[in-house]
Amino acid sequence: MNLPELKLSFFENLYEKLVGSTLSKIDDGSLFKSFITTLISLFAYVVLVSGVWSCLVGISDSFNALGGEGIDRFTAFLGLLIGIILGILVPWALYRIIKKRSDELNAEKYSGILDYFFKKTMPKIITILGELLFVGILAIGLATIIATLISSSVYISFSGGAAETSGVAMGLLNSLSDLIANVPLIDGLPYADAIGDLTGVSGEASGSWANFMGDMHGGIALVINSFIVVIYFYIIREVYNFGLSLITTFLKFLPKLAIPLAIRNK
Repeated sequence: MNLPELKLSFFENLYEKLVGSTLSKIDDGSLFKSFITTLISLFAYVVLVSGVWSCLVGISDSFNALGGEGIDRFTAFLGLLIGIILGILVPWALYRIIKKRSDELNAEKYSGILDYFFKKTMPKIITILGELLFVGILAIGLATIIATLISSSVYISFSGGAAETSGVAMGLLNSLSDLIANVPLIDGLPYADAIGDLTGVSGEASGSWANFMGDMHGGIALVINSFIVVIYFYIIREVYNFGLSLITTFLKFLPKLAIPLAIRNK
């Protein structure tokens, strides 16, 4: 028995705007895609704003801490100036990396929640984490090399505690390393869980001519390790994709396996 359908134009229009359009977006996957890509994009802006903010709030403390006279005073000021530039460039580079991967993910075709999340979103997240660490470690390595060349210290707000007295800047890379350390297969990676402590709580990369070879070696080692880290993350991504393909193949094979077993049981 078919009952008559009640329709009122006002409520029908309200339904289409509030409920119908939402259900359509759920069905075609655009709502889920927008949710994931929006979260990643928001993370990009958080990284940019928090990184630049950390740089700005630590400038006053670092400037007041400048010591020495003559050439020492000049190199200390030069290190602070270079550090300010790095403190803005590094968050911007991290932001651009995350935003680029988010745009790539948004362009991916949606064919189901599981497919979109496990086959397309997770590899992008692994790539983002590796590239963020790459930029961070590379920047610290370059800062250490520069600090050694000028025999002073370079202000780096994105690692360690950028501001000793304000307590506001806790280190962007320190927060990222804590996030990365909770990702499977990543915990234990060299520098992944200790990147925030590489420069101590002062937020400075130090070097001196008295220990030129040792400090230069440390900076170069960090630069080399940055490439090792990003390659490692790319390998992790490929291992993940390979493992996922094996699981997918096995699940597709299960129905074929179930039929012979059912016949045998009969």
